[in-house]
Amino acid sequence: MTPDRIALETKVYDSLVSFNGVACWPVLQLAQMRQYLAEHLMADLAPEVEALHARIAELEAQAEKVAAFAAQRAEYVTSILNCHPDNKHDYYRWQGHAESRRQLSQSLGLPVAWPAETEPDTAPSQREAGAL
Repeated sequence: MTPDRIALETKVYDSLVSFNGVACWPVLQLAQMRQYLAEHLMADLAPEVEALHARIAELEAQAEKVAAFAAQRAEYVTSILNCHPDNKHDYYRWQGHAESRRQLSQSLGLPVAWPAETEPDTAPSQREAGAL
């Protein structure tokens, strides 16, 4: 062995002894375990995670359909208000549709306001403003 190689091996050995004296082995072991979990267990759980993501997307699509169904209440209220007084059949039919959507909206915590909150607010015309 050459003197340079002996000196290098001595420095490496001294460095390892020094590191061993200051290293916090439980923390290093914990870091190794976390890395193992991240690499191996997530690979094992990937199919389940994908299935859960698909189920979430399905439920979000259903929630959009329910919200759209409940938002139709404004249309039925408009039909009720525009209904001729002699047309009791349509009045009660629209009343039932509006009521079912109101109950669903309230139970789900969706807005129940009428007219629909998506309709833009318009300022009154000058004629209407003058009459006020």
